[in-house]
Amino acid sequence: MRLNGSFPLQDATTGTDNQACVVAEIPDFFVFGDVLGVTGDCTVLLEYTAAVLNKASASVLKDDGSGSAKVSQQVETILQVEIIGDPLLCTTAPYNSFVAPEKCKTSASVNASEPTQAVDKGKVSVNCEIGPDGSQLTPSPTVEQLETIAAAFADRSDVKITNTSSAGKVAIKLKGEQGSFCF
Repeated sequence: MRLNGSFPLQDATTGTDNQACVVAEIPDFFVFGDVLGVTGDCTVLLEYTAAVLNKASASVLKDDGSGSAKVSQQVETILQVEIIGDPLLCTTAPYNSFVAPEKCKTSASVNASEPTQAVDKGKVSVNCEIGPDGSQLTPSPTVEQLETIAAAFADRSDVKITNTSSAGKVAIKLKGEQGSFCF
């Protein structure tokens, strides 16, 4: 028998502000997650889903019921970027973009145990090119909205937002432990 289930992860440093779910349930393999950042009165939410994978595997269970699963998507990860808040206090809200950037990679792995689906450790990496000045996001964000998105994660090591007139990128890293976020 192989590792089979839905495995919730949260970042060991930021907790539920960076969480994901790695799914390795016969016959489905995918990963989705979200990252939450705050700047002033604005909340920024980055959500991702990689459901059409290039590679997926789950190991045969060891005698102690432990195993591992890995998934990766090299082309099409769906990325949603939202700015949420009271428009009187957060002047860049609301903003909502739901896109599948041409260059957006995701990989995830988890070590877990059956039948409890307890996660020993896991990691997720998301790297998306969003174009100069966020041009691949739809609708294109204003300069102020891009600044709000970057500011929400400015002091975080798990999320990097790069935005220039020549390139724009979103990078999310999760080095995790047992979480509670799956469905």
